[in-house]
Amino acid sequence: MKKITLSITLLFCVCIINAQELDLTKLHGKWVVDKIELYKSGELDNTEQKEIKKDCPNYMEFGANGTAVNYKFEEDCSLFKKDEGTFTFEDSVLKVTENSGRVGFEMKLLELLDDTMVLSRKQEFDGAVYERRIYMKRHSK
Repeated sequence: MKKITLSITLLFCVCIINAQELDLTKLHGKWVVDKIELYKSGELDNTEQKEIKKDCPNYMEFGANGTAVNYKFEEDCSLFKKDEGTFTFEDSVLKVTENSGRVGFEMKLLELLDDTMVLSRKQEFDGAVYERRIYMKRHSK
């Protein structure tokens, strides 16, 4: 009986992950970085809470047509930088490529809800695995 329950539970979990991967409409819109967690060999090493400017926060916008635009603003809210490109999603990996052809970022999508997105990138260095988790929330403007 335990095997059947475990099998059903695993099947249910796989279905949730697959359904989440297919519903990319939740990705469309504007997103701001809320916090960044840094892990070293699986242990939380540091958390950086981002201060979000109310009037003109830096944000990433994902369009329904596959476009991606990263907006960065000065303290006085003047536009500092605007990087335009495209995004793809394959095998749970969100990849943003700038129009110049340079890969802006390539990160695993861990969670995508209506108002929350969690991205992760792991790198190995000197025998330790470092992970950066970026928590984003939907920008309302």
